[in-house]
Amino acid sequence: MARLSRDSSRHPAPPHESLGDSLADWPRTWLRRKRKALGLPASHDVGALGKLVKALRDMVESRLDIRVETAVLSFPHLVALYQDDSEDIYDYVGIRQMMLWHNIGYFHPVVWETAVLFAGHGHGICPDYQNWTACRSYFRNISDHDIFAVHYSRNALTTSLAGLATATALWEPDYRRTEDFSLGYSARFGYSSEAAYWDIVSDNLSKIMVSDPRFQKPTMIFLTGDMVENATFQRVLATAMANLMDPQPEIVMGDHIFAPARGAMEFAKRAEWNRLHPPPLGNGSEAVNTKS
Repeated sequence: MARLSRDSSRHPAPPHESLGDSLADWPRTWLRRKRKALGLPASHDVGALGKLVKALRDMVESRLDIRVETAVLSFPHLVALYQDDSEDIYDYVGIRQMMLWHNIGYFHPVVWETAVLFAGHGHGICPDYQNWTACRSYFRNISDHDIFAVHYSRNALTTSLAGLATATALWEPDYRRTEDFSLGYSARFGYSSEAAYWDIVSDNLSKIMVSDPRFQKPTMIFLTGDMVENATFQRVLATAMANLMDPQPEIVMGDHIFAPARGAMEFAKRAEWNRLHPPPLGNGSEAVNTKS
């Protein structure tokens, strides 16, 4: 994860925007196809992440006595994690990627964590998803949001100033994100003092909005990670946000561990319903496409 968060780990990847991109990426894509033909993961990254997904799948199948054949996988938005990585993880694990809504026009097949976090708290998804008429009305009246998503764990601090209305219409460009695996809670003793560590954490929390004051300030702050309840972190976050905006936006922290997983479940539940119950002609597409 730390390596995939670095700009130095970037490489050309589909979708290619020019013939030059395709030619530059040909050796990498050829090697991936060769590895897959031999029954190997497409890359080291796919193998590492795929093993994690396999372990989770096996645990679910064992505890619930079911067979997992399809799934929605969500990923941290790392700058060197690409669409083909996501697709190859599905292939390596042997599960089918669920299609997200009919004709949704979802730009990027990678389901980023910010999107499922938003959905996991009940935002940007039609509550009565089995009623096309109700969903059409819901999406026509939904509001756009600028949200600030902060993940703080023992291993990392990441932030994102993202825009979205529906959970499947996330706008999260790289220049409005930070990813730092040297600022997790466990790293604090590697700094000259704990106070110095928290000063850098504060700067990182403010970095995106300070970089361009023209950015719309968030209406909600979403917190995830196993250390967001830490009292010092809470105080540093509150102070950093108070210095940037007044009044302060709502902070959403409930279920800060499993909210993204619950959001992925909401995606999967709706995808399966839509597969079994295609939208009525002239009705369903508008129901899910109005804002996305």
